[in-house]
Amino acid sequence: MGWDSRLIYPPNADRRVTIRATSLQIIAWGDAARRQNKPVGAFIGWAADFTAAYISEEALQERHRQRDPILSRLEEKKRLRRLLDAGWHALDFLPPPSRSPVCGSIRDPKKDLREALEAVARHLDEVQEYL
Repeated sequence: MGWDSRLIYPPNADRRVTIRATSLQIIAWGDAARRQNKPVGAFIGWAADFTAAYISEEALQERHRQRDPILSRLEEKKRLRRLLDAGWHALDFLPPPSRSPVCGSIRDPKKDLREALEAVARHLDEVQEYL
């Protein structure tokens, strides 16, 4: 049932690679090779190819994550718009200011949030930024 190693290696595989391994690594690699029905050398070559392809794909994905600055700015504007909308909607749910004899008075959270949202709106108007 074993594989013929000549069929596993590519026809132009004429280079040899020396690997230093611990005895536990050799046991683990041998066990994994048996599970794949491959000779240990062929399994190590296959595992190296698989790992190299995985790392190359990971690098490609990382390059795609580095976005175009224009697309990043558009995404930033969408998120800012959602944040501002959520802030305006939250005004209806904030508690009114209170004057507790035990804790003292608390600031007016509605007033603070409204002032912050209005300041952002004024700033966006000044720089002519439209969300």
